[in-house]
Amino acid sequence: VTVSVLYWQPVSACVCRMQRVRRYITQQSGRALLNTTTTATRLSMTSSSTVSAFEMPTFAGPVSFLGAAEAAKVDEQLMAPDGPYQFTLEQLMELAGLSVAQAVADFVSRDAIASDGGRLPSILVVCGPGNNGGDGIVAARHLALFFPSATVELVFPKFNTKNAHFGHLLAQAVACGAKRIDELPPVTDLRGTIIVDAIFGFSFNGTPRPPFDTVIQTLNAATSPEGADAPARLCCVDIPSGWGVETGLPSDEAAAAAVLRHPSMLISLTLPKKGVFAVFEGDEAGTGRASAPPHYLGGRFVPAAMAAANQWRMPQYAGFHQAVRLVAPKAIAS
Repeated sequence: VTVSVLYWQPVSACVCRMQRVRRYITQQSGRALLNTTTTATRLSMTSSSTVSAFEMPTFAGPVSFLGAAEAAKVDEQLMAPDGPYQFTLEQLMELAGLSVAQAVADFVSRDAIASDGGRLPSILVVCGPGNNGGDGIVAARHLALFFPSATVELVFPKFNTKNAHFGHLLAQAVACGAKRIDELPPVTDLRGTIIVDAIFGFSFNGTPRPPFDTVIQTLNAATSPEGADAPARLCCVDIPSGWGVETGLPSDEAAAAAVLRHPSMLISLTLPKKGVFAVFEGDEAGTGRASAPPHYLGGRFVPAAMAAANQWRMPQYAGFHQAVRLVAPKAIAS
């Protein structure tokens, strides 16, 4: 901290005042260091206060949802160069990725660590080549900062080499402690891992093709609760990869086998998508029941004027949190 002081007084008076200023700054610096140390201890995953450090507010109430066309229109409005909001794609990725990281941190603190006897799990972010993948890279950077003692890794079944911003985001994530790995680990190495699904978003249609089809099969095997002592937990960004925005998990068994089958948690962005409400109903008791995986919503970046113009029902976001944990939300069409 640089402090400049100018006095139109005798030198002796200035010296006395400067000494008092110096003592005050020293005292405050000591207090700041103490506060920083206390915070670092709280976030180091070594004490019972960890949960309170990341615990996210809950919201119980009606929430609007979006279909595929409506979700695409939202992005167009936010990024219109001559519109009232004028966000860039990079800004939206940063805001969405931070929302994802905060929600995953809450899930890790509240659900994963509690079920693992206090052990901090490793985190693997699987990124696709589209906007969802960009959100995942940003989330990995923040998670590496939130959990400096954890292993946070990134894997790209197909890296986006056409968009220079992806390279920039990856460099930033690695500089902050995340590690890029060359390929998805085998199922046996994924047991107990927190896997962030940032492969496909709301714009995906059709059946996953290589190399994503085999990646999804590996993730399904790693997260299956059947016959596994410690299945991986799957945190899905906006919508589980391969699900229909309007229809959710495919009802056809063959089609359902080609998409992610065992999501442990969902972080919706902007607003929930229509197809997720049948599965992600919110967690009434805060227990993370398998029948109702936790559902988070990250949409604080949505301008109030935009929400009002579309008559959206949105939650109130508390403090500095960029997301909320929904409690048995009632779906309201937008």
